[in-house]
Amino acid sequence: MAGILAGPRRVQTAWLSLGANTRGSIWLLLYCGTFVCADGLAKSLFTALPVFEVAFIRYVISIILLMPIVLHLGIGCLATRRPMMHATRGAMSVISQLLVYYALTRMALADVTAITFTRPLFVVLLAVLLLGERVGWRRGLATAIGFT
Repeated sequence: MAGILAGPRRVQTAWLSLGANTRGSIWLLLYCGTFVCADGLAKSLFTALPVFEVAFIRYVISIILLMPIVLHLGIGCLATRRPMMHATRGAMSVISQLLVYYALTRMALADVTAITFTRPLFVVLLAVLLLGERVGWRRGLATAIGFT
């Protein structure tokens, strides 16, 4: 039994020995690759299925993939003191996903992906305008360059 667990332990030790920025970069690359693949699969499904059905399939798969984590952490991990904020965020997420899928039916995958990668720029801008967040000159300059 110890031999079976030696491989995963080595991987875990190697993973934890990486710096936080390196691990974050790897997670970001996996995120980007996963979502581009999912969007590409969705685009191919639009020839046979409507946008709402593809979105439904996407959310069912997401629930199936997240279920082991929720079961491991316990249902309490889903508790919140602000249920209306979570409901609003969930509704906005569904609407944005439907809009991305609609865009995929009308545009090239590369164009939609490029546009979705501008999301962090808009988050910074909206955080300043709507939430009154303070943005330092470095982040402000990086955001201005990104918009340019």
